[in-house]
Amino acid sequence: MNLTKPMCTVTLLAIHHIALWTDCRFRRIPNRLILSGAVCAILAFAAEALFLRNWLSFGGRLAAGGAAGMLHGLPYLGCRMGAGDLKLAVVTGILLGWAQWTLYLFYYGWVMGAAVLILFALPSRYRPASLPMALLMAISIDLCLWLEIGL
Repeated sequence: MNLTKPMCTVTLLAIHHIALWTDCRFRRIPNRLILSGAVCAILAFAAEALFLRNWLSFGGRLAAGGAAGMLHGLPYLGCRMGAGDLKLAVVTGILLGWAQWTLYLFYYGWVMGAAVLILFALPSRYRPASLPMALLMAISIDLCLWLEIGL
């Protein structure tokens, strides 16, 4: 029995939608939001590992967070993504775990591809200078949770 799934689902939805609002409104994702998600995730999975002796799940979640950080680190180093988006991706990986994170990447790729196609279809004078990444992450996490994980 996965005791942490409901808490992680609520945490993911809350963090992503608050980040979406702040990123669209202020073009910034607060560190307190990311820190609260990271602390919640690490405490929940540490308790699961200690009480249920499920250490592999804890390791897989940390690996997913590290892989998310590495994948999103390249656009960050190229100054194409903010640090808040990078930290949001790491927390998403930790909360989802390895198996669900790969599903999330599938939807994230489709959403990013659709956004690029829509932007290319627009005349250049109507294209925005930049697009908040939290918007694409929130749409992807909603698709992942509602269609695959069974919210």
